[in-house]
Amino acid sequence: WTPYEHPTLGEVEIGGWHPKFFSRNGPPEVLEEWAANQALFNLYMAASLPDLQVDAPRIEQVASEADSTTWEVRIPVRNDAFLPTALRQAERVKIVRPDQVGIALERLETEGPDPEARFVDPSDDTFYLERHLQGGEAVEAVFTIRTYGDVDSLSGTFTVLSTRGGVVRGEFSSGGGDGP
Repeated sequence: WTPYEHPTLGEVEIGGWHPKFFSRNGPPEVLEEWAANQALFNLYMAASLPDLQVDAPRIEQVASEADSTTWEVRIPVRNDAFLPTALRQAERVKIVRPDQVGIALERLETEGPDPEARFVDPSDDTFYLERHLQGGEAVEAVFTIRTYGDVDSLSGTFTVLSTRGGVVRGEFSSGGGDGP
């Protein structure tokens, strides 16, 4: 309350409660404990956020013919956290994209009239996961690639993309996977 000289009433006191402070917070004596608990909860939630990890990619030559070789590139992806890479509600309102793994081949042309490599399955350079990864869940993105001509090894880079889980990048090589 503050003293005030009113033109008609004379000396009065004005002021009072700050409605925003008192309607949204507890009494001052419990605010410190409440703020500490809220900070701990926020830290717990941050530690629970999706955490995408990629194990070492594996490349295997699965078939060889006179003019071509078929390769399988396997990229194991897992969510090491508690929360999924997207909540069901986010999927329903379409604010998240599907989790996906993309690859780019080094030193091999994949387009044009005479490509040195073709994606067989999936038919392009992106593998879409069937659903968002739950906490603790693991999947494996499998690419089947056919190379033409004298290609004795396969190498490139991969990118794992998730709207809520982030981005993981790494390299792979038929001489051994390097991981992210």
